Formats: sequence, C-alpha cells, structure tokens
Amino acid sequence: MIKYGFVKLAYPKPETHDSLSALLRAADVFFSKPQQFKDQYTFGDYGNDKGGYTSIGVESVNPNSGKKDSVQNYVFRDDSVVDHHNPELAKPAVAYFREMARLTRCLNSLSSLALDLPLQKFNEVTFPSPPSDKNGLALRIAKYEPVEGIRYGEHTDYQMFTILYTGGEEGLQVQLPSGEFEDVTFEDGFVVNAGDFWAGITNGRWRSVTHRVKGGGARIAVPFFTGPRGSWRVTVGGEELTAGEWLARRLAKSNK
Repeated sequence: MIKYGFVKLAYPKPETHDSLSALLRAADVFFSKPQQFKDQYTFGDYGNDKGGYTSIGVESVNPNSGKKDSVQNYVFRDDSVVDHHNPELAKPAVAYFREMARLTRCLNSLSSLALDLPLQKFNEVTFPSPPSDKNGLALRIAKYEPVEGIRYGEHTDYQMFTILYTGGEEGLQVQLPSGEFEDVTFEDGFVVNAGDFWAGITNGRWRSVTHRVKGGGARIAVPFFTGPRGSWRVTVGGEELTAGEWLARRLAKSNK
C-alpha cells in the first residue's frame, strides 16, 4: 500500500469462488434484459441509499473529462434489506456480499496491526453498532460496453478498500509513481486498492492511487467497496460531517 496503493490477494476459500461464479452468471442474464425491465430497478441517482440499477450514460467518475462512462451497473448497499431488488440477482449478490464482508473484517484487522492500533479499531469504524446504523459497504456489479479508448475515467476511490475480481482480464490500469499507467490483472484472486480514507488517516503513507479502466470488449467487473459506517464523524477541509454525508457529496459529482 505504501508504494503502489494496490496489493494482490489470492482467494481465501472455495466458497468465495462459487458465490462469485453464481453472481457473474446472474449478472450476465440481468444486463441482457430489455432496458425497460432494468429501469424498474432504478431507485434514484447513482449512490442512493437503496442501490439498484444505473443505466449507461449516467455516470462520469471523472467530471473533468466532460465524458459519460460507458458502463451500466447494479449496486447492493446491504445484505439484509433486498426485497426491492431484482430477485434473481439478489440471491447470489447477498451470498457474495457476505463473503466480502468477512474478508473486509480480516483486512481491517490486518490494517490495525500494520498501523499499530487496536485489532478491532477499523471494524468498529466500518461495521455499525447497533445494526440499524448504515454500514460502509457496497457491492457494485458493472457491465462495461465494448469501446475503444478509456471507458471509465481516471479517479481515486473514495473510502477504505476496493476489492476487485478481474478474472485475469485486462482493463484496470493503475498510475505508477512515474505517472505512467500499467495494466493490473490477477487470474485467481483479487486486486485490492486503498482509497482516500486510508491516505487521509496515514498522512499519505498508504497511497490512494489514481486508476482507470481502458477500452476493450464487453465485460463484467464486481468491485466491493469498504468504508466507514454512515454515522461515523469525519473532518474534511475543516468541516465536521458524517461519513455518509461525505460519501454522498463525492458520489453526487459522478451524476452531473
């Protein structure tokens, strides 16, 4: 995390591979449905509390580019309140969400040890107590359309970790300290990168590295985002607000 802001992580157990395979099959079916069918699962702007579907031409992760991103996606913000979601997609999504939540606890504990802090420090930050508070987790199932050039613009991730399965396919590119971009792939595991939260609390020791997605054929990517629970208080630019409010502001820029 210090030099590149990215690490590669092998599958922790077979169940993770099985749940991911089921999710990818269900996602392929969902994204192939007519637009009218998919739109019924749009519950607001990208980043809303309910998650759901966002069509192509809505997101612009790098607003300075002046371009909309060639991606449609479906987001799950929770693994318990899913009655409003597409049922065929929700079942494998919940299974994978829970696998990633368990992995998040492990990564948080390792981070506490690496930073010489109490073992459960970052699990207390991420996971709500009482459970009625909103957690800082989100599962994003993204379908990238065939396109040349850059199809998801340069950006840093907003919160803690992003855990991404690539399946060995090229697409993700990370910016090296030299300023050049390099392909990042991993056949049998995950690519994990640090977000802005880590850069902030480590005073830049852990890099929140700029990355992007280059063009190519159609593909589905499944990033899992971790972050502080919604009610956790943060100070940004001298202003105190909740982590939920701060994230909402960042996500709102992607909808312009």
